[in-house]
Amino acid sequence: AKTWSMDRDTALVTLRHTDKIFSLKWGPHRDNSAVPYLLASASSDQTVKLWNAESGVCLFTLAGHRSPVYSVDFSANGLFLASGSFDKSLLVWSVESGELLRTYHGSGGIFEVCWNNAGTRIAASYSDHNVAVIEFSLEN
Repeated sequence: AKTWSMDRDTALVTLRHTDKIFSLKWGPHRDNSAVPYLLASASSDQTVKLWNAESGVCLFTLAGHRSPVYSVDFSANGLFLASGSFDKSLLVWSVESGELLRTYHGSGGIFEVCWNNAGTRIAASYSDHNVAVIEFSLEN
């Protein structure tokens, strides 16, 4: 994947996985934050990568899926990243540390994940024609 400038004909940065990239999502930028603009990518190499979109530096390679990862989405506050894979799992990661925080198993391969605005629920669409809405909390 490449990040382009609208006033140049060359890419600003190039982001690489070892296989096809299926999904990209911009992280929400937090006002008055030293955190750079973030970009998450999902790939058929079974990983998610979290990038500094300004420098092109890979901040974390998130490995936890056992099949291609089709979808990623940031929580509205930018603290969490959800990823969905054809291994039937939805994983929730810490954006600050890259730590795997939660694992949810579904009924089919996952094509899309999406947070609600409050950051309390994640929706996932499955290959078996189902959609699940999952409650998210860091409390046990």
